[in-house]
Amino acid sequence: MKTFSTATLSVDAFIQVANKIIVPLLTVIVGSFGLAQNSFAIERGCKAAYVLVHPSTGGEIFFGGSENHGKGHNFTARGSCGNRSVADRCRIRARQTAQKCMDIHWDKRWDRERPEACSSGNRVDNYAVNDLKLHLERRACEKDWGRSSPVRVKLFRKTWGDSQCGSYVQISGYNMTPEMCRNSGR
Repeated sequence: MKTFSTATLSVDAFIQVANKIIVPLLTVIVGSFGLAQNSFAIERGCKAAYVLVHPSTGGEIFFGGSENHGKGHNFTARGSCGNRSVADRCRIRARQTAQKCMDIHWDKRWDRERPEACSSGNRVDNYAVNDLKLHLERRACEKDWGRSSPVRVKLFRKTWGDSQCGSYVQISGYNMTPEMCRNSGR
């Protein structure tokens, strides 16, 4: 009987040691492994811009980002994922980030300021539009769209780049009037 109680005592002692030392140690080891895996994450990006399209001429005006060394007014959205074998997943996330930025800004155009969704903190770089409504009107008026007579232009959001970046979706129609051109300063 004495052997049984010693064995029970040994098992109890082992459980106490395990709870105080081994379990926390394993938690640290497993946690470190998770951090090491995340350190191998990659990023991929997609380019994006708003596109105004004239209904009769088909003319296009790209805007949304800062002038990119003569390559147009576009911005970049980034997405991250585990590794190169799933790089398209990064691009899908980047495309979705750009689309979310543009959709939110369109929905909040009357606020006349850039939404947080279009900031570098949200993986959007070189986004150069603060007042979307005014910017759109100025760009259209620069091309004389609506300056002398009303015209309904189409506004699209476009993303492009490597695989999985491409999309071209109409956000809205937009009525341009001579009054808007006068009020926009153009």
